[in-house]
Amino acid sequence: MKVLIRDETNSGQISEATVFEDLGLISRSGNIENEMEVLQSVNLMRNVVSNLGLQYRYIHIGSIRDVDVYQAAPFRVAGWLPADSIMNPWPVLTVHVKDTIEYDVLWSGQRYKGRFGETCRLPVGVVRMERKSGAPVADYKDDYRILLRSTDAAAANYSSGLTVKSIGKRSTVLEVSLTDEVQERAKDVLNELARVYDQSNLSEKNRIYVNTIVFIDERLEKLTAELMEVESEVERRKSGNSVFDLSIEAPSLREESREYARSVSDAEIQLDIIRNIRAFLDKDRDHFDFIPSNVGINNLTLTGMLEEFNRLLLERQKAVALLGPSNPQLKAMDDQLASLRTNIRRNMDGLERDLSATRNILYSKGQALQNKLKGLPGHERALIEVQRQQSIKQNLYLYLLQKREEAELSRTVSVSNNKVVEPARPLGQVSPVRRNIWALGLGGGFMFPILLISLLQALNTRVRNLDDIRRHTRVPLLGLINYDHAENPVAVTGQSRTVISEMFRLIRANLQFIGSRQRIQTIMVTSSVSGEGKSFVSLNLAITLALAGKRVLLLELDMRNPRIHRTLGLGRESEKGITRYLSDERVDWHDLLRRSEVEPGLDMITCGLIPPNPSELLMGERIEQLFREASETYDYIVMDTAPVGLVSDALLLNRLADTTLYVVRKDVTRLAHLEIIEEAANLDKLPRPHIVMNAVRRSFLGYGEGYLYGYGDYRSGESYEGLKGWWKRMTGKND
Repeated sequence: MKVLIRDETNSGQISEATVFEDLGLISRSGNIENEMEVLQSVNLMRNVVSNLGLQYRYIHIGSIRDVDVYQAAPFRVAGWLPADSIMNPWPVLTVHVKDTIEYDVLWSGQRYKGRFGETCRLPVGVVRMERKSGAPVADYKDDYRILLRSTDAAAANYSSGLTVKSIGKRSTVLEVSLTDEVQERAKDVLNELARVYDQSNLSEKNRIYVNTIVFIDERLEKLTAELMEVESEVERRKSGNSVFDLSIEAPSLREESREYARSVSDAEIQLDIIRNIRAFLDKDRDHFDFIPSNVGINNLTLTGMLEEFNRLLLERQKAVALLGPSNPQLKAMDDQLASLRTNIRRNMDGLERDLSATRNILYSKGQALQNKLKGLPGHERALIEVQRQQSIKQNLYLYLLQKREEAELSRTVSVSNNKVVEPARPLGQVSPVRRNIWALGLGGGFMFPILLISLLQALNTRVRNLDDIRRHTRVPLLGLINYDHAENPVAVTGQSRTVISEMFRLIRANLQFIGSRQRIQTIMVTSSVSGEGKSFVSLNLAITLALAGKRVLLLELDMRNPRIHRTLGLGRESEKGITRYLSDERVDWHDLLRRSEVEPGLDMITCGLIPPNPSELLMGERIEQLFREASETYDYIVMDTAPVGLVSDALLLNRLADTTLYVVRKDVTRLAHLEIIEEAANLDKLPRPHIVMNAVRRSFLGYGEGYLYGYGDYRSGESYEGLKGWWKRMTGKND
């Protein structure tokens, strides 16, 4: 909707103010901004809400979604009286329409029966509903939800959603828009707002004319009584006495007497108007009201001051509506009005003195004429005096009637300064925008997984891939170990062709390239903490080396939490263990050897009893003697040591090892633990450290997985025979 704000002071020509405004030296008058605030005021919207009944909202309860039906409801709330005038929040009533006569109101689990056109008492108040004529009968069997609000709350809600803006810098056209769930309701609100706004402006403009008419009516009422009294006196004198005919005896004398009487009458009229205006001003000195300005005052200065006073008072009333009665700006306007009212009184005092002097002069001349008429009969002279009073009052009466008609005509033909140049019309759906919803949905569908993955990676504190290892340490990677669901700790045998067995064989091959042609014989296996698969790697690496025809000795040197003997079901056997050898010089290590049942080339020495001082035992000469003698018999010696991140046992054995395999388990080893192996490599705490990544899933293997699963029918341990094996090969479901 577009509204034109007319400026009555604008003559249509380019003024100096317009030129300075274009140059940016002065700002535009605040009239447009004031009108924008008036349109958005709650007071104006309150009338709109009351006229359209917008304090009640009707929601049709559907099976899928609820719909605001606005005027389409088959009934309306004709009256609502809340039980509590300060109710907050206002209630929401659920109405089940049974037919065109009865309905039920559901409140707090209770059902209250009601009839259209009659009041229905509820715990929260009294409601009266009326059905609409012409509504389809089918609509009377649905359920509705009624949102009851106060007029002020509804007006504040609609005012907050109203948007008013100027369409141009120098334009006086305002564009008013409202966003609402129902297009028809938004259209009705804007059109009604324009009507109420126009009516409000017109009422403010006509207040001067209304006050003038009231003032003249009061004077006419008094003047009518006086005129009737004078006319009665004339009638009495004419009927009771013989009247001298002045038209024969003194025609010139009569004409001259009439001229003086007319002049005195005009002076009396002006004096009477001034006295009544002064009485109007003195009626209430503490408040301001519009002063009648078009009552026929001949003095242009006084007329201009009265019009200026009314104009300032009109601006003050608008400022009170916009800024509130306590705004400091109103004090300046009150001072200006008081000063102007004082000047008006002073002007009227001077004007009254002048008119009184003029009247006295005319009266003196009239008296002189009366002296000439002394020769006339007494009754005739008295009649002339009465007729003179009658003429004065008749002229005053006719004059006031004329001014009243002028004021009434001005009020009738008065038009508002505003004009609706474009009525409200629906612009279609503005929110939500379908294109934005699609874009948000598609964008969210793509971005949410990315953000989720990024967040998980940012919050991740464990090793998940090779990039995590490369970012936190420069220690080279020796190999990967596939995750195996089987509970058998022995993953490598002579006949196994699984992925995990081939990975251990790949590690065995990579060991040949460590040390720059220096023979690697003693291998120490350690990790950061317990549970990373250190013992599992030690056992299966030893088996893999033995499968190559080498003689291998596996030492269980994790004296704090030994696991190999438990996983193989060997038992602790306190009489046989490396702790006994290290603590008793009489024990020969050959007597502690245990032959492996998995591979003939593999021998083991288990831990035995857990000693109270493992570090001191590992620092002794007996361990060095064991390695010197065993290295002459075995091709490889594999040590399963304690985690280097918890105790120092592995660091004490670095003098005996040719290389160190540091086991890192996916999703178990923390990223911070990689700093241990990095520091050990930088400070040469561990000899030739290499990383073995354990428990790698199939999806992690990439190219290697496709190669191992596709070449030579390498499998992960499951049977691929029959229909079940064919299905696993086709679907790739192996873990």
